[in-house]
This record gives sequence, C-alpha cells and structure tokens, in this order.
Amino acid sequence: MAGSRGRRLPQVAALLLVVAAAGPAAAQSGETVEVIEKPSKEGEGRKLDASGLTNTFAVLVNATRSIDRAEIGGGSVQVNAGRIPLMSLDWQSFLEHEEGLLEFQTFAAIKLRTEVDIMVGDLKVPMGNVSPGFAGLYSLWLRLDDDGQWTLVVNNEPDIWGTMHDPSKDLGETPLDHSMVEGGKSSLTIDIEPPEGGSPGTLKLSWGEHRWQTTVAAAG
Repeated sequence: MAGSRGRRLPQVAALLLVVAAAGPAAAQSGETVEVIEKPSKEGEGRKLDASGLTNTFAVLVNATRSIDRAEIGGGSVQVNAGRIPLMSLDWQSFLEHEEGLLEFQTFAAIKLRTEVDIMVGDLKVPMGNVSPGFAGLYSLWLRLDDDGQWTLVVNNEPDIWGTMHDPSKDLGETPLDHSMVEGGKSSLTIDIEPPEGGSPGTLKLSWGEHRWQTTVAAAG
C-alpha cells in the first residue's frame, strides 16, 4: 500500500502543475469562460470578465445600501439609501433632532433614479433633470418642521454626501406620513410598492421604529 501511495504522489503533483499552468495561460490569451453584462449608470453596457469581483461588489453594495425599485408608468423607479445602523452617530443625531433638515454625517444622501416622470406625494419629479432624455437623478432629504410635520425634500444634486444639501438646488418638497411601528428596522431601509388597481404606489423609509411614507405614481 505504501508503495502504491508513493507512485500516486508524483502523478498528483504533475496534475496540479498542469492546472496551475493553465490558469496564467488562459489569462494571457484573454479567454474567459463567461462574460457578464453590467449596465453602466445610464444604461450603456460594458463587459466584465467573470472573475468573481462583480458578485463580490454586488454583495458589498447590498450590505451597505438599501436599494429597492418598482415599475411605474412603464419605467423603472429606484431609491438607494445607506443602511445606517441604530448603533451609529447618525442615529444618535436623529434622536436629538428637533427641527429642520436631517443630515447624515457618515453616509451619502438618499438617491432617487426615475426613468419616467412621476408624482411623489403632490410633487412632480420629472426625468431628464441632469441630462435631457436620460433618467432623472435626485437626492432625497427628510425635514422636520416646527409644527412636527415631516416632509420629503427632493433635490437636483444626486451624488452628494449627507451633509452637502444645497437648498438652491431643491426641486420641492411634499408632506410625509410619520408613524411608529413595533419590531422596527435595525438600519435605514427603503421600500417601494408599485401602483396597483388604479391606486398609487407607496414609497417607505423605515429606521428603528420610525416609518415615513408617501405616495408614488406616474405623472399624468
């Protein structure tokens, strides 16, 4: 038995060398087993070798960002927010917030992308604000008025940090329904429910036991 194992070891070692050599050779030739189509920000496709990095990036994004989308009026509407945990400086800042715009110190602003003109609450949010003919890109902000009413502020600058709100770039704002729910979310979470049966859809933001929501529908 020992002699048989001794004869097999060189064979196994040789096989491993062949496999190891095949990897670099394939890489030098530019051949890949699979190609993944990954759309760019505005829909222009680019190809990535299936090295596993694409899937790893997707896992990382989903772990740090709450992303939800819905088909509304024949186009895709997507909202993207940081999964801000309850054990964070931003949560503590929120608990102490009494009035005015709520800012995020450690995360980017909430982002809205829409391929069609939509109504968010009573505010019309058109596509093409950044570039004519392309999807609308906005940042979303929560504001607490002095009478205790929460509003959703829609701003024309989409890719900015949570402390960089410029009021001169605001599109407008719309009232939010605020409520407290049991079994709240451990981090900031976004949900979009599409319109159904002639009724508008719903845009929800949940954080801890707090929930904010408003309607969303295609603009007439």
